Amino acid sequence: MDMPVIYLKLPQVERAVQGERVVFDKESNYDHIIEFLALFRKHEVYNRTDCIDASDRYHLVLYTDGSRYKIEIGTSDNLDTKIKFVKKVIETHFNENSIVAINVEKINQAVGREHDEPFKYR
Repeated sequence: MDMPVIYLKLPQVERAVQGERVVFDKESNYDHIIEFLALFRKHEVYNRTDCIDASDRYHLVLYTDGSRYKIEIGTSDNLDTKIKFVKKVIETHFNENSIVAINVEKINQAVGREHDEPFKYR
Protein backbone atom coordinates (compact mmCIF):
# COMPACT_ATOMS: atom_id res chain seq x y z
CA MET A 1 0.00 0.00 0.00
CA ASP A 2 1.40 3.38 -1.01
CA MET A 3 1.49 5.92 1.77
CA PRO A 4 1.22 9.60 0.87
CA VAL A 5 4.09 11.90 1.74
CA ILE A 6 2.64 14.70 3.83
CA TYR A 7 4.56 17.78 4.91
CA LEU A 8 3.87 18.42 8.61
CA LYS A 9 4.19 21.74 10.41
CA LEU A 10 4.39 20.91 14.09
CA PRO A 11 4.41 22.83 17.35
CA GLN A 12 7.79 23.78 18.79
CA VAL A 13 9.98 20.66 18.98
CA GLU A 14 12.47 20.34 21.82
CA ARG A 15 14.20 17.22 20.49
CA ALA A 16 13.87 14.95 17.45
CA VAL A 17 16.16 11.93 17.10
CA GLN A 18 15.64 9.29 14.45
CA GLY A 19 14.06 6.18 15.93
CA GLU A 20 12.95 7.98 19.09
CA ARG A 21 9.74 9.72 20.09
CA VAL A 22 9.62 13.42 19.20
CA VAL A 23 9.74 15.64 22.29
CA PHE A 24 7.72 18.84 22.05
CA ASP A 25 8.10 21.92 24.26
CA LYS A 26 4.65 21.09 25.64
CA GLU A 27 4.19 17.37 26.34
CA SER A 28 0.44 17.55 25.60
CA ASN A 29 1.21 18.45 21.98
CA TYR A 30 2.51 14.93 21.32
CA ASP A 31 -0.74 13.27 22.37
CA HIS A 32 -2.78 15.82 20.45
CA ILE A 33 -0.84 15.28 17.21
CA ILE A 34 -1.03 11.48 17.49
CA GLU A 35 -4.79 11.55 18.20
CA PHE A 36 -5.48 13.99 15.36
CA LEU A 37 -3.47 11.98 12.82
CA ALA A 38 -5.17 8.73 13.87
CA LEU A 39 -8.60 10.33 13.32
CA PHE A 40 -7.63 12.08 10.09
CA ARG A 41 -6.13 8.95 8.46
CA LYS A 42 -9.62 7.42 8.39
CA HIS A 43 -10.79 9.98 5.81
CA GLU A 44 -10.17 9.61 2.09
CA VAL A 45 -8.96 13.22 1.93
CA TYR A 46 -5.89 12.04 3.88
CA ASN A 47 -4.52 10.49 0.68
CA ARG A 48 -4.89 13.81 -1.14
CA THR A 49 -3.30 15.94 1.58
CA ASP A 50 -0.06 17.80 0.80
CA CYS A 51 0.47 19.49 4.16
CA ILE A 52 -0.97 19.48 7.65
CA ASP A 53 -0.24 22.63 9.62
CA ALA A 54 -0.61 21.51 13.23
CA SER A 55 1.67 24.19 14.65
CA ASP A 56 -1.31 25.62 16.56
CA ARG A 57 -3.65 22.97 17.99
CA TYR A 58 -6.50 25.49 17.96
CA HIS A 59 -6.07 26.38 14.29
CA LEU A 60 -5.35 23.21 12.27
CA VAL A 61 -5.01 23.75 8.53
CA LEU A 62 -4.98 21.19 5.70
CA TYR A 63 -3.59 21.80 2.22
CA THR A 64 -5.00 19.28 -0.27
CA ASP A 65 -5.24 18.34 -3.94
CA GLY A 66 -1.98 19.89 -5.12
CA SER A 67 -2.46 22.80 -2.70
CA ARG A 68 -5.62 23.90 -4.49
CA TYR A 69 -7.55 23.78 -1.23
CA LYS A 70 -6.55 25.34 2.05
CA ILE A 71 -8.95 23.96 4.63
CA GLU A 72 -9.02 25.71 8.00
CA ILE A 73 -10.61 23.28 10.45
CA GLY A 74 -9.77 24.98 13.73
CA THR A 75 -9.61 22.36 16.47
CA SER A 76 -9.93 18.64 15.86
CA ASP A 77 -13.30 18.67 17.65
CA ASN A 78 -16.04 17.31 15.36
CA LEU A 79 -13.41 16.37 12.77
CA ASP A 80 -15.67 13.87 10.98
CA THR A 81 -18.41 16.47 10.58
CA LYS A 82 -15.97 19.16 9.40
CA ILE A 83 -14.41 16.86 6.76
CA LYS A 84 -17.83 15.81 5.43
CA PHE A 85 -18.98 19.44 5.45
CA VAL A 86 -15.98 20.75 3.51
CA LYS A 87 -16.30 17.91 0.99
CA LYS A 88 -19.94 18.88 0.34
CA VAL A 89 -19.01 22.58 0.05
CA ILE A 90 -16.35 21.77 -2.55
CA GLU A 91 -18.68 19.46 -4.51
CA THR A 92 -21.56 21.95 -4.62
CA HIS A 93 -19.84 25.33 -4.95
CA PHE A 94 -16.52 24.81 -6.74
CA ASN A 95 -15.13 22.91 -9.73
CA GLU A 96 -11.97 20.88 -10.34
CA ASN A 97 -10.06 24.03 -11.36
CA SER A 98 -10.96 26.09 -8.28
CA ILE A 99 -8.29 27.27 -5.86
CA VAL A 100 -10.05 28.01 -2.60
CA ALA A 101 -9.45 28.69 1.08
CA ILE A 102 -12.33 27.21 3.06
CA ASN A 103 -12.90 27.83 6.74
CA VAL A 104 -15.06 25.25 8.53
CA GLU A 105 -14.04 26.05 12.10
CA LYS A 106 -17.73 26.54 12.90
CA ILE A 107 -19.59 23.43 11.83
CA ASN A 108 -22.74 25.34 10.96
CA GLN A 109 -21.13 27.63 8.36
CA ALA A 110 -18.34 27.62 5.80
CA VAL A 111 -16.47 30.60 4.43
CA GLY A 112 -14.78 30.14 1.06
CA ARG A 113 -12.40 32.55 -0.65
CA GLU A 114 -11.19 31.87 -4.18
CA HIS A 115 -7.52 32.49 -5.05
CA ASP A 116 -5.56 32.79 -8.27
CA GLU A 117 -2.62 30.53 -7.40
CA PRO A 118 -2.10 27.33 -5.38
CA PHE A 119 -1.26 27.84 -1.74
CA LYS A 120 2.31 27.85 -0.47
CA TYR A 121 2.66 26.07 2.83
CA ARG A 122 6.40 26.04 3.41
